[in-house]
Amino acid sequence: PDESLLGRLSVSDACGEVASLMKTSWVLTVASRGKRPGGVPKPDDVMKSSLKMLLRRLDAEMRSGKGDIKDAANDQALRLLTNTETVAVVAAENQACGLRESSLKTLRTELAGACKQGKDASKLAQEAVDKLLSEVQALRDRHDADAQVAEQALRQQRMDSHAQSVALHELTMTMQVEKERMEAELGERKPKAKVFKHVLNTVKRLQEQMKEQEVSGTSNRKSQGLLAHTLRALESRASKGLQEALVQMRAIGLVLIESAEEEPLDEFPLSQNIRKKQERHLEAERQFYAALEIEVSKASAEREARKRREAAVLGARLRADLE
Repeated sequence: PDESLLGRLSVSDACGEVASLMKTSWVLTVASRGKRPGGVPKPDDVMKSSLKMLLRRLDAEMRSGKGDIKDAANDQALRLLTNTETVAVVAAENQACGLRESSLKTLRTELAGACKQGKDASKLAQEAVDKLLSEVQALRDRHDADAQVAEQALRQQRMDSHAQSVALHELTMTMQVEKERMEAELGERKPKAKVFKHVLNTVKRLQEQMKEQEVSGTSNRKSQGLLAHTLRALESRASKGLQEALVQMRAIGLVLIESAEEEPLDEFPLSQNIRKKQERHLEAERQFYAALEIEVSKASAEREARKRREAAVLGARLRADLE
């Protein structure tokens, strides 16, 4: 309170003003549940300062000699006021402690409830997160397993097709060597029947191998058809060359001796054309394996991107369901 204001008021009005201020401070404290608004002093501070000002106001009133108050009456009034002040201070302190404990009890109860709710919510959230992570991880594991199977299937498919191409290439190279061997023998003045017989046996063996060879794909079937046609033509020429060589042998009194084992021939030198084909085949092999790794890597990257997209969609859906 303003002491100058109390000085201008009468004693009874000053007491009323002090009582009003004390009541207001307690009302504000109780309404804010123990939390004083900014700039509002504590109720006990208001009470102490107000009573001190009121005592000074009474002392000033008595010193001024105004009124009919006698010295004995003044002493009695002062003692009464002092006792009243002491009782009021104790009562105010007890009330303040009670209000504080009441507010703290309410706050403790609310805090305990909030803590329990927080723990329950945290437990539910952790369970939800674990479920989400588990399902997303299961999806990734399925994708990884499918990716491994798909990669093996892709490699197997490409290798099977390539193995067919390699087998046809080897048959073609063998046929080419025998063709050049036969043409070289036809150019000799006295062709040897054993050479034509060797070519004819090799051609028949190649035809049997080609029949057993499984072929798929347009390119491989086309190569197989061309090889079969060339082998038939080579077989016809080898048979004709063998007959001509036998005729020449009979003309000079020689006979071809049949044996269970074919007589070995001298190693036939490969032509430049065959060497170039072999080099191109080696280069094609290298390119095939490089292209296979590129294709596998590209397919793996596409599957990885699809796995991430599906995992993100699943995670978003599960999160929305949980929320």
